[in-house]
This record gives sequence, structure tokens and C-alpha cells, in this order.
Amino acid sequence: MQLNIASVVTAFEKNEPLQIEYFLLHEIRHIFQYSQIDDMESGRETVISPGTLKKWVEETEQYHGPINADGSQNKQYFEQGMEFDAFVFSTAVMRYKYGDVSYIKPPAQYGENFYAAVSEVYDDLAKRGYPRAG
Repeated sequence: MQLNIASVVTAFEKNEPLQIEYFLLHEIRHIFQYSQIDDMESGRETVISPGTLKKWVEETEQYHGPINADGSQNKQYFEQGMEFDAFVFSTAVMRYKYGDVSYIKPPAQYGENFYAAVSEVYDDLAKRGYPRAG
């Protein structure tokens, strides 16, 4: 797990602290994912389905980073279920907490699937009564 420091610096220079929060939420979700994998492998109860966790294990064993050796964006990075889940989670939390976060641009390749998944997480946050900003 590695935070893209260049993106954080750019967001800081543009005075976009909520973008930094979005990046951090994405990485925090990865911590949760790894804890769920550990729980499954240790025989403890998980809230994520065994099928999803097994897919995540495979992805950690054959991880594709966001940038190719030539500096171009790696399409395979965005196709990983763990990344999709982390982008969904961070987007949903930001929307739930702050409302309009249209400046957050999820990866274009996700399409409508992405927004349906964001809505599910958003609805779960609302159902559980998590606090919002303001």
C-alpha cells in the first residue's frame, strides 16, 4: 500500500484538502481489505464474502500498479476488484459527508457500474446514521 504523494502535493498546491481526504480514505479502505483477508485466512468472521476475499487475495499476489514502466496509466490497475472497491468506498464517504463532491473524478473506465456501487455504500452509511459535515 502506497499513497501517491505526487497527487497529494498537487491537491495541496491547488488548495483542495478534500481531495487529500479522498486519497486517504482510499488507502484506509485498503487497510480494511487487508484486515478482512487476514480474518478469513485466520478463520475469523468477515463482513466481505469469501468469493470477493479470494479474488482480493489473488490480486495481492499479482498486483498491478497504477503506472506502467513507461510512465503511462496502467489499465489493469483499475480492473482490480480491490481498487474498484476502494474508489467506490472513498467516493461514497465523501459524497455522504460533504454532499456535492463533483470535483472528485473517479476513473472514467468504471462507468455506471461505479455509481450504482457508490449508491449502495452511500445508502448503507445513511442507514447506519454516520455523521455528516456541517
